[in-house]
Amino acid sequence: MTSQVLAMVEAELRAPAPPHAVAFARQLVSAFEDPVAVLFYGSVLRTGDLDGVMDFYVLTGRARRGWRGVVGRKLWPDVSYHEIEHGGRTLRAKVASMTLAQFTLAARGREIDTTIWTRFVQPSALVWSSSAEIEPVVINAVAEAAHSAARFAAALGPAEGP
Repeated sequence: MTSQVLAMVEAELRAPAPPHAVAFARQLVSAFEDPVAVLFYGSVLRTGDLDGVMDFYVLTGRARRGWRGVVGRKLWPDVSYHEIEHGGRTLRAKVASMTLAQFTLAARGREIDTTIWTRFVQPSALVWSSSAEIEPVVINAVAEAAHSAARFAAALGPAEGP
């Protein structure tokens, strides 16, 4: 991966996030075991339309306990629905969660599943992290998603454009 791609992804992820996304992320971290980062992406990030359903990924340091953790090790991500009150309105979100290790592996595009690298080649924001040390790990994983998308486009796309 080039340093330009990494720098571009880092600038995007570190850009100031919308206040509603930051508020939602702060609520989400209390709902998950060992959260290390929260990524915000999707149509509400692009449009700002708060009538839509927001999209988040909560990355964790370890798998959940109990049956959901057992299932989540094989069938990821674990997806749930959340609502919060913010600024006098109800905000809704679809929240996917998985370990940071699973996310990193999936972003590299070496698994059969394509949902992570295809999803995170679009705009996203790192709206919460547990520490400054975790941020470069998340940034590198998202940059790997862009690299995976480019690799698949080169391999499967047309030899030249129109």
